[in-house]
Formats: sequence, structure tokens, C-alpha cells
Amino acid sequence: MNKVLIRADGSRKSGFGHLSRMAALSAAMERKGCRAVFITWGADDAVRGFLSSRGLAFIETPHAAGEDGARFHLKAMESCGAKLTILDSYQLDDPFRERLKEGGAVVAAVDDIYRHYSRADVVINHNPSADRARYADFSGRVLAGPQFALINQAFADCRPALSPVVLVTLGGTDALAQTDRVLRLLDRVDEDFNILALAGSYSGGEVFSGLKHPLEIAPFTGDMPGLFSRCSAAITGGGITCMELACAGLPFLIVLTDEYQRENAETYARNGVAEYSGALWEKSDEELFASFSHFLSHPQAWGEMARKGRALVDGKGADRVAEELAALIPRV
Repeated sequence: MNKVLIRADGSRKSGFGHLSRMAALSAAMERKGCRAVFITWGADDAVRGFLSSRGLAFIETPHAAGEDGARFHLKAMESCGAKLTILDSYQLDDPFRERLKEGGAVVAAVDDIYRHYSRADVVINHNPSADRARYADFSGRVLAGPQFALINQAFADCRPALSPVVLVTLGGTDALAQTDRVLRLLDRVDEDFNILALAGSYSGGEVFSGLKHPLEIAPFTGDMPGLFSRCSAAITGGGITCMELACAGLPFLIVLTDEYQRENAETYARNGVAEYSGALWEKSDEELFASFSHFLSHPQAWGEMARKGRALVDGKGADRVAEELAALIPRV
């Protein structure tokens, strides 16, 4: 079986988005006859648990980037017999990718902000706002748009629950410590629903024993499709979870938690896939409450949102990318 080395970083502080999408691509690569080994920098116990629980082999590099990092990376490729490497880390720069190329590697770069692709053979930007024109200076293969969404294909088999359960997830870290605020405002909405908050994003401040809406704090799980199937709608940050929700046919409202996700959030809203309340740091409590109330009091709009979400993200993106990448290996 061919081998591929995947560089992806994460932590409790920075989140697991890069690791999640690379885990999905790893599974797709295996379906194409390519076994993935991960290489990660700055890993904590949460990252090690994430990779181990999914049966993913991994190496820890002591180097974020630089010449020493590239040398370590090439040695890891040689050790595991990989000719192809996939890079999904904002730590890596043009000289790093150039050094890998000089060492004989075929390089695929995952890019979100039109900055992490130079010197690669393939660039992957799976975001709904991806603009191919902004890669006009790139001579390699461009895989752009949500048809290449790097998510678990099992999300396509989800069906929203009939009972009213609202999922709240602000990412793996809740870096802005806003989950408590969102739950407090959500509880003011005068509709009948339960709340399911992901422990991965729960800031763990106040204990909400006095909420009028039943609240369950769920642990972060490898079976996110199963968790989604327990819910009928979601309030989420603007990261990769939006793609997963769209594929699952789960209507959602985006509350922006990171500036770089703004363009994607606006694209989802413009395409009728989601509602968008704006950035958490820009909105008052009353403005957020109004957006929550509007979203949850108009369930008649959810069916169309779900249809458009599934049309945008069909769950086959990782397989499409894997097919493109696997085809490069025999040419080396």
C-alpha cells in the first residue's frame, strides 16, 4: 500500500479543524489504497487522543517549520516510504515547501487564505468562498470549492431529528469564551426546544441549572454524524462544522468566532444555506438574542436551507481530492 505523510497541527487552544479535515482525507486516501501517517507539531494530550482514538499513526516533530523542520519532515517521509505529503498547517512557509520539493516530495497544500500554497504541486481550498481566480499565479492543480469539502462522508447519511433539539458548538476551543453567553441568550427564546451543547466548545463557567430549556452538555465525540442526528437545528461558529452541518442537512445559524471565517459565513448566508448573525465580538446581547429568536421561530424555512446545504456539500469531497492525489504517486 502506498504511503502519504500528512502534516496537521492542533491543540486545545488552537482547535482541531485542521486535524478533523485531514482525518477525513486520510480515510479517503485509504479507500484509494494509500495509508496515511500524520506528523504534527505542538501536540498536547488532546491531539494525541484525537489521533489515537481514530487509529491514526502519528509522529511528533520538534520543529514548527524552518530548515530543521523540513529536514525532519523529509526523513519522516523516507522512514515511512511516502512520496506524497499533504500540508495543512499555517506554520509552513514557501521555503519549507521548496525544501520538500528539492528533496523529491510531491506536495499538496491545503489553503484557506490564499497564502499557503506557493511551491506546491496541488492546492486544496475547500471553502464555499474559494475563488479560483486568486490562484491565477499558481501553475499546479487547483482543487477549489465545497465540491472538495474535506469532511467525513458519513454526514451525508444524517437526517435531522424530528424533536426540537438545538445543537450549540463554537468550535473545539471556544477561544472567545462565548458559549456561556450564547446559552444564556438562547434560553430567553420563547420557543419549545432542548439544547445540546458540545463539551469541546463549552467554556465551563457558570453552571446553568436554572435554564428553562433542558440542557445537555455532550462530550466531544468521534461520532459527530451520530450526534448531529439527535438535533434539528444548530448554532455554530464559522469553521469546518458549517460544512458538516450543510452536508447533514441540518439548518444552522452562524455566530462568527474568528475574522478569517467571515467570508465563508457570508457565502453560506448568501446562498441560503444558513442564517448569519454576525461576529460575536461585534454584536450586543440584544442583537444576538434577536437573531436567535428569528432563526428558531421560523422552522418553515429550515427545509429549504437543508436542501441547499446538501446540494452545496455532498459528502464526496474527500474522495474527489483523494483520487486526484493518489494519481500523482505513480508519477514520482
